[in-house]
Amino acid sequence: MVLHDKPQSCKCFTKPFLLIYRANDFEKTAKVADVITAVLNHFGLAAVDYELRNAVTREILQPDRPLVSYHLEDGVVLMLIPQQGGGV
Repeated sequence: MVLHDKPQSCKCFTKPFLLIYRANDFEKTAKVADVITAVLNHFGLAAVDYELRNAVTREILQPDRPLVSYHLEDGVVLMLIPQQGGGV
């Protein structure tokens, strides 16, 4: 997954950032929550509550569902969105 708009000076952000999904970056059976955690760890972002959305359909990817259940195409753009007032 490629983070399109990585924050430059802090390890947290308050606006959505775009991710480009690559089909072989994660196992198809990986849960959305695991993907969010992996992206946060990879880019050194703060562990607060985030949601992942399909940027085209605006569908929220539920954390407990596996990626395969969304039938995501390689190259689809996803939005990583921080949730207000939350923390992990």
